[in-house]
Amino acid sequence: MSIGVGIFLMVLGAILAFAVQTDVPGINVNTLGVILLIVGVVVVLYSLLFWSPLTPWGRRRVAARRRMVGLEDPAEIVEERPFDDGLP
Repeated sequence: MSIGVGIFLMVLGAILAFAVQTDVPGINVNTLGVILLIVGVVVVLYSLLFWSPLTPWGRRRVAARRRMVGLEDPAEIVEERPFDDGLP
């Protein structure tokens, strides 16, 4: 679930909790709206906490390896000429 799903649940829950005035047998629409509103808030907080790159539980972990230059002795470069058999 992502932030978009959480916002959708919060909007749907707010509409059911505060804007709908109906009687459905067996279901309290206002209570269902409050439940959806709370679930939406939990989903948004979960998304911000665990999917943010700034948290220690974030999904992006980068292991940087640095190569130290200049610590080894310089290598001797030997240049060889290609084989020449004297043919034109």
